Amino acid sequence: MSITAAQKNKYNIKFTKWISEHFSGIEFTVDDVMDKFNSDKTRIAFPTVKQPKDPNAPKKALSGYLLFSESIRKKVKEENPDKKMTELSKIIGQQWSSLSDNKKSKFKKESLKNKEEYNKKMKEYNKLCSFEDFINFHGPKGQEMLNEYTKSLEKDEEEE
Repeated sequence: MSITAAQKNKYNIKFTKWISEHFSGIEFTVDDVMDKFNSDKTRIAFPTVKQPKDPNAPKKALSGYLLFSESIRKKVKEENPDKKMTELSKIIGQQWSSLSDNKKSKFKKESLKNKEEYNKKMKEYNKLCSFEDFINFHGPKGQEMLNEYTKSLEKDEEEE
């Protein structure tokens, strides 16, 4: 999804206003403007466009640390029933840090294996499905999801 002509016009106006505020009454070059623009703390907020995720896409592979934490989380939780999740995460992190490289390598190897499998699934997924295919596959519901997403982007811009 790209920025609409109306959005481009809006940001061109903002940029022109910014130039007139910073360079009024003096001669300047494009390089002067870009240097000032890149060093200015109050930048113009250009819209970011985030595509909705396809729920059918393969999930990313877990890292070695996440595989380790998954394997011991239940045990740690049973040993520390009164602790919050943030405290449990610290305990798991400390255990990971104190784990020998030999034991860590087991989880890292599994992580690499999962990553290779994920890459294979993604290649297959990308062959089968593009975002337009996702919209077409879901028909009106997919188009409705896209429309809701576009409306949320427009609301965000209006709030700015």
